[in-house]
Amino acid sequence: MTVQPWSQYNSYALTLFNTLTGIWSGYYLWRIFIDVKITSLEKEATFWVCAGLFFTSLGNFFVQGLMQYMISVSNQYALTVYWIQELMGFVLFGVFLIALYIHLRSLPSIRS
Repeated sequence: MTVQPWSQYNSYALTLFNTLTGIWSGYYLWRIFIDVKITSLEKEATFWVCAGLFFTSLGNFFVQGLMQYMISVSNQYALTVYWIQELMGFVLFGVFLIALYIHLRSLPSIRS
């Protein structure tokens, strides 16, 4: 037996996933601001990763939480909301690329 039938969008599990991801990344960001051990946040790759996860999970919490309702009301509205979710995934990927660039820039260069 499942929480939601197989014929429905898995909104319960996805909402739980986004809630836990948002809490985890929000806690990490809160600890960064409380501890103030980092002099410039924009040069920290972990800040960018957690900020991207936080905002993406916050946006996807609402999008994926309402998806089953949107599918039952109108497929056109559900498709529009689905593309918002996909756009947020591209934003997350872009933020990950920024974090990778910052991390690679901070590595010491090896010169012969």
